[in-house]
Amino acid sequence: MRRSTFGPQLGAEGRPAAVGAKQQSGCDVLAVITVLTASLVESPSRVPIGEFTLLGLLSLAWAVLAWFSWLTQSRSQDQARKHVWPLLVFLGWCAVSWTWSLPAKSGLQNLVVFVAFVGLIAVSANKSARSTGPARLLPKLIAWSALLPGGLYLICIVAYGMEQEIVSSRAFPLFALIPLAWFLANWRYGSRVSLLYASGLIVLIGLSLARTAFVVAFLLVALAQVQGRLTRGVRKVAFYAFLCAACLFMSVMRFEPLRERVVGDSMPTDIMEIEVRMSGRDRLWTATWDSYLVSPIRGNGGGSASSLLRERFLLDHPHNDYLRILHDYGAVGMVLWLAGMLKLLASQWRVWVRADREGRAERGLCLASSLATSAVLLVMITDNAFAYIFVMAPLGVLIGTSLGTATRALPQERRLFIAVPLGCGGVIARPPRSGTGGDL
Repeated sequence: MRRSTFGPQLGAEGRPAAVGAKQQSGCDVLAVITVLTASLVESPSRVPIGEFTLLGLLSLAWAVLAWFSWLTQSRSQDQARKHVWPLLVFLGWCAVSWTWSLPAKSGLQNLVVFVAFVGLIAVSANKSARSTGPARLLPKLIAWSALLPGGLYLICIVAYGMEQEIVSSRAFPLFALIPLAWFLANWRYGSRVSLLYASGLIVLIGLSLARTAFVVAFLLVALAQVQGRLTRGVRKVAFYAFLCAACLFMSVMRFEPLRERVVGDSMPTDIMEIEVRMSGRDRLWTATWDSYLVSPIRGNGGGSASSLLRERFLLDHPHNDYLRILHDYGAVGMVLWLAGMLKLLASQWRVWVRADREGRAERGLCLASSLATSAVLLVMITDNAFAYIFVMAPLGVLIGTSLGTATRALPQERRLFIAVPLGCGGVIARPPRSGTGGDL
């Protein structure tokens, strides 16, 4: 990957990075542990520890460490509160819901995951606001975190076939969307090697037969070309969207396991004959919706959706996180949660637009944050990312690190640009390789 992505060796206020790194060592350790442990995906859940699993204890540890780090920081240095306050209100509503319905075990587990997500956003944003260290470190962590599960998943498929169960084909594609967002953002800013890595991840997601994640992966390719002003670059985005749609269609039609997963055993003779299989999700959604109508305003309590489906279908998830939140916390909870997530996404978009306009080294990181958040919000339509710590924890670190860059002043030397051709008539602006712009 291009070194230009990791920025100059300066800390906040122009200090040497070594000074800031010493002060930010706690955040670096937390980021390293969070991202690399999340790359194990669902494997820790297979290690029982008493009545819990290793993955459950890791979720609790992330939540406690993140909030302890956040709450022990000086309030004058807290840059995160303005970004996460709607999510804090949502967490407050979750606590209030205990007054009429004690949460089930699954509800507590999901709440711990979300508490960890919010805490990691806050502590990462505050640390990133005071030092360039986290913004330089995180892209490397994300890139390396893709190699462990991706390489292992490929080896397992080659050795044991598509039915292997060593690496979860349900969990891996959800985690893979986060490093995929980073590679696509890095490709956007000129790294051809990143496009190669992104293509490999898309292939692995396709081999997992995860339909929604596969569609979202192709969608991210087109979204990575969006300009700060949506009216600009429309033709380029449309070109990649058409190319991705064609690749997606050919993948479904030519790769038999994926075609059977999507449209069934029969081969349609016309595109209008295609009927996507829902794999029983429609029954889960109908049951959850009917139960939600019993208490539509305040909800039925944390974990009640999982309890309902476990009793009726022997399943723990409704395969739609929006419906899960609506059922458990009602219309009030859904509005608060949506407001919080959309505020986060809008903040990330503004930070990226500014970084892109100013030619900041972190512009790739900021774009990756927006892409990853969009991907998770999309896969939640048919999957359970809300309940997976190995998705929400690294996403929280990525979001927080991206938002924190907005409060750091842009060093004067970073304002010197040269044009670098990207092909297809496009250029990017980056500092020179020598002189006041630093060795990039």
